[in-house]
Amino acid sequence: KNKDDQKHLEKMCEKMRGKTQETTPMIMMYAPPHSVTLFNEMTGTNEVSDDDDVLNLSESLNNLDDVEGGDLIPLPLGKRRRFSMGPDFLEPLDCDPTYIPHLRKKRAVLCIYVKLPGEAAYRAIYLNHLTLQDLISKLSEKLSEKIDFQGQQISSVVRCTKRNLTVRIDDDSIHQLDDETDMEVDVHQLNQDTVQLTLKY
Repeated sequence: KNKDDQKHLEKMCEKMRGKTQETTPMIMMYAPPHSVTLFNEMTGTNEVSDDDDVLNLSESLNNLDDVEGGDLIPLPLGKRRRFSMGPDFLEPLDCDPTYIPHLRKKRAVLCIYVKLPGEAAYRAIYLNHLTLQDLISKLSEKLSEKIDFQGQQISSVVRCTKRNLTVRIDDDSIHQLDDETDMEVDVHQLNQDTVQLTLKY
């Protein structure tokens, strides 16, 4: 039965080929199988279209004689097309030249809860740097919403401990703070130009 099917396929191939002996990729669908391994050597830089490669492959297969399985037969295929990786090869398409990416917000390194004068609830303050200057800057922003300093500057920050000890705050003291430490803030005027903040925790 397999031989009859093969003969039938060969007849269909002959009819499709016709008198012109023209080989088309469609004929390859009905061509009899060959027990060979095909190799193609890619050399040179001449540009040959993919359609020419398909036609060359079709003609080579049709011209093959019967060979024993496992034999290696080199095929005279056309030279493959090679692509050059130019500077514009990875150029993106449909990009907005006016687009400006958003800058990432700095991640806070410490969060503290402060209770401002005259308020019952605590406010969260996030420090981007463990420095006294950053603490003063963030406290000034919150206090300016309630208190008009009238040009007065915060000259110092001290801590009042539970044992009524007064400790001057510096960068090392900020490093020792635990995350989500709660404290109360009092404002004391030293003179006409400066004020002092007292942190109770």
